[in-house]
Amino acid sequence: GDACKDEQHHCMSFVEAGWFQCLTNCAILGNLCIVLLQLISSDLADFLSAPDQAIFGFYVFELAARVLFHRQSFLCGPWKTVAWNAIDCVVVIAGIVDQLALLVVAPSPNFALAMRVLRGLRLL
Repeated sequence: GDACKDEQHHCMSFVEAGWFQCLTNCAILGNLCIVLLQLISSDLADFLSAPDQAIFGFYVFELAARVLFHRQSFLCGPWKTVAWNAIDCVVVIAGIVDQLALLVVAPSPNFALAMRVLRGLRLL
């Protein structure tokens, strides 16, 4: 019941910790570096694929943890917070759709690049 919800809320409280915020910012900066390197040289795409996937996996985990921690208040509250949370949702969902599309059709480099740039916007 409520005790289980409180325990789940408490175990997800790390999303507000300074170390986790720092880790998230490092992932965003890493993603930005990957995007810039890919813009400089398309030859690096294969080399950067694994780090790019790892960072995307972290984004999915981070978003899920924040949703579990904030619950209903994730998309309710101060408009700036809600707007950034909504952007995070759009970016992660678009990334998931992009990953699923890779399984079905040939990859779209422009769409993938656009999603990486959107992830970089999280720095703001």
